[in-house]
Amino acid sequence: MLDYTAMSYPALSGRIQLSISLGLVAYLAFVGIARADEGYGDFVDNAFYLGALALYLLLLVLPIFLPLGRGGILNPLLLTGLFTLASTVGRQTEFFITGLQSHDAIPHMSRDDLHYLVIYGWLLQSLALLCTYAAFYSNLRIRVPDFVAGQGSGKYFPHVALLVIGCAFGAVIYYVGSAGGISEQIVRAAKGVSFRLAEQNTDAYGQYVVLLKAAATILLFWLCAEPNATRRILFWVSAVGVFSGIWIITGKRASLIVWAYIFMCGWMFSNRKVPVGRLVLFGVLAFVVLGVLGLVRTDNWTRTSDASVDALRSVSIGELVRAIGDETTMRSGQGNLYYAVLAHVPTSVDLLYGVSLLENGYRFIPRALWVEKPRGIDVRAARVFMDADHGIPIGPVGEAYWNGHVLGVIVLFVALGLFYRWLYDALLANLQNAAIGSLYIISVVMFGIGQPQIGNWMQTIIPAVLLYWLAGGLQTRQPFVTRLHAIAPSQSLR
Repeated sequence: MLDYTAMSYPALSGRIQLSISLGLVAYLAFVGIARADEGYGDFVDNAFYLGALALYLLLLVLPIFLPLGRGGILNPLLLTGLFTLASTVGRQTEFFITGLQSHDAIPHMSRDDLHYLVIYGWLLQSLALLCTYAAFYSNLRIRVPDFVAGQGSGKYFPHVALLVIGCAFGAVIYYVGSAGGISEQIVRAAKGVSFRLAEQNTDAYGQYVVLLKAAATILLFWLCAEPNATRRILFWVSAVGVFSGIWIITGKRASLIVWAYIFMCGWMFSNRKVPVGRLVLFGVLAFVVLGVLGLVRTDNWTRTSDASVDALRSVSIGELVRAIGDETTMRSGQGNLYYAVLAHVPTSVDLLYGVSLLENGYRFIPRALWVEKPRGIDVRAARVFMDADHGIPIGPVGEAYWNGHVLGVIVLFVALGLFYRWLYDALLANLQNAAIGSLYIISVVMFGIGQPQIGNWMQTIIPAVLLYWLAGGLQTRQPFVTRLHAIAPSQSLR
């Protein structure tokens, strides 16, 4: 029988709860005042608009007031809710104020119709959150594996870490060299993966990304197993090298933010406290990274060789703010195909009936072997709604809606809540195992209802499981299939 009271994590303090609550109320008041000052909508329209927005944002912070269980700050609803809130506020503030004035994929809609389409979109996202929370706190339980408590990072961790990180660095050097040098590769990275594929540039890069993610998971394991890992220069050299490699090869700035947040959660796992100061620093650095790399992308967008960094030589805070604001406003509103899905499905565009989710089965086939491999759901959306050949996100709720309308949103997000519950129970049963903690954090932050999220998670979690096992961090007490232990609700949330 497992000892369920052996370890526990703190919840958020009352001061942090109050600060988040007051901050959100002040933010909503700011949005409402700004809309009224700019003359967007009348009183009734703004009441519905702000009510739907407030419902969605309040549901994101609701987990700070719900029972968190012994996992405390590691509760999956808390980790995902606060990260989504920070990301949403950071990216969509200007869109919240202006609303959707026009949309290239739905030009026939009037401003009034677009106004209520946005409200409908927020209500659907609120429904998705409610379904996730309800399933998580339901009495439905799935049995979880019982692992031996991990002994640090494992007996063979140094050997595995040296091999994987060394191979990852070597792969980046080889890939950059094959591209013609670092300058040429920065130009390619600035265009992003979707645009490179649209230009028929099908050079194989997936295996390099997988190797870099494997190196990142090794560093996360180290961080979860050793509370003082961040005091070691070797850790930081490795982390900066891996993060740089991920951007150089993929050009995805969001990946850097996600991995930085994953590492922050790993620090919380090993140190058992909320790093308030580090979180503030993380937010500032995320802002700077998005702005700087955005300027690099803009400066090199039309180039074919010889990367330019001229935009960075005289950059100011104001230019960074404008660069981020212009891009995030476009991605949140006029360039966001989530609203196109809501407007066209199922009246003029047929439902997918789960096809996009099933397509994850062949995501591991390298494009070098299957050049005609179907592109992702974001590219499908761009082709259908915009007649474009690059990826434009529709979001997890948008994909669930396209697959099964409102019922699809309910069913898939109930399934997500149950999966979070299973992950949390597995964590609580193995709180002394750093490998389980690492896999848990990767799954909570990366997994989602959507083809991009599922594919990215599978690409990361499968190598991580193998590497943690090789390092000696994953050892079940009995064979995995025959010895599973179910956690009763009263045990896991007390």
